[in-house]
Amino acid sequence: MPVDYKYSSFTLGNSADQILLVTPGGKLIDGIAYDDGVLWPDTPGVAAALDPTAHDALANDAGTAWCDAVTPWAAGNSNLGSPGERNPGCP
Repeated sequence: MPVDYKYSSFTLGNSADQILLVTPGGKLIDGIAYDDGVLWPDTPGVAAALDPTAHDALANDAGTAWCDAVTPWAAGNSNLGSPGERNPGCP
């Protein structure tokens, strides 16, 4: 699958962490802070998928707006997620 953009020096913690999208000038565009599976999905090998109804800077802050991905990446790949595609709705 072609890559639209590759970030360097970026890793996601497998426990509580945050993701901030900031302009080069330092203005915060959006951010989320997730926990270690208390309110946010945290299943190994499964991406956290944002429900399509929560695609704005406020709605995406809630752990309840996220769920375990259900779409296999590709044939023969056991990881779940939908890179480059719209997420299905959360149950």
